[in-house]
Amino acid sequence: MSFFKKISEAFKQRSDKQVYSEGLDRKKSTFINKLLLLFEEENEIDQEWIERMMIVLIEADVSVSTARKLMKNFNTQLQENQIVEKMYAKDVFLQVLNDFYGEDAQPLQLAEDLTVILMVGVNGSGKTTSSAKLASMYKNQGKKVGFIAADTFRAAATEQLGLWAQKLEVAFYKGDLNADPSSVIVDGLKQAQRDELDIVIIDTAGRLQTKVNLMNELSKMKRVMTKFVPGAPHATYLVLDGNLGQNSLTQAREFEKATHVDGIILTKMDGTAKGGIIFTIIDEMNLKVNYIGLGEQMDDMRPFYRDQFFESMLQVESNA
Repeated sequence: MSFFKKISEAFKQRSDKQVYSEGLDRKKSTFINKLLLLFEEENEIDQEWIERMMIVLIEADVSVSTARKLMKNFNTQLQENQIVEKMYAKDVFLQVLNDFYGEDAQPLQLAEDLTVILMVGVNGSGKTTSSAKLASMYKNQGKKVGFIAADTFRAAATEQLGLWAQKLEVAFYKGDLNADPSSVIVDGLKQAQRDELDIVIIDTAGRLQTKVNLMNELSKMKRVMTKFVPGAPHATYLVLDGNLGQNSLTQAREFEKATHVDGIILTKMDGTAKGGIIFTIIDEMNLKVNYIGLGEQMDDMRPFYRDQFFESMLQVESNA
């Protein structure tokens, strides 16, 4: 069985619900366990319990101001529905989270010809692996996919992306070491058009949000590519490590200044990652999570569905 066929079988075998449940297991997450323990207490709800819940949220990287908004909404709903037992409060909290997050991000509408996806983020965020998982998803849908290696500063980065291209059996375009990333992108886009690809994913160099020149380079990339592919990039995804907490908000702000960000890929959310930053980024920047990484397997990155995420986090059975 080929590598891709194995991936296809994995997608058939594991539903979104399974992946979310396995990735958000309370045994792996201190935050989820603490939250669930609060709802499992037998005494009635009081102000001290509300305050303890707020502390748990803040410890999970929800900002203080966002945590206050969440708890104010939660407390209001409890009072309006006259709920005093904690076991019944969980469903109310679930509704509060869903309402606060709002609608899920809309799926990317593919262009008639070539769709260009730009991946940005700091070093170590999981950008290259997420690029591979995204390519696998689209190939599983029957799309003709390719990569452009725009990290020309590190030979290892290009090699890693090339290995993924080989494993996934997708097109791969690269330039010389230390070449101008924008020129590599232009050459890659031209070849992708000649090869009649449906989707090309551009993996950029990991960069710190404090490096002004590198951030300006992202702006240049977007200016250049739109000259060769109308509307490109059709999506710019910021890849954030779910373990980084409030630093993720700083990253999101700085990347948004350098290049318009369309959505977020939140990685490493299995295990110890807290994930509360999701609410802060929504609250303060109105950015949605498009994809979420819930494990190391190729099919562990899934589209972000708020109902699946919150229901799995709170271990609430779906009514659907």
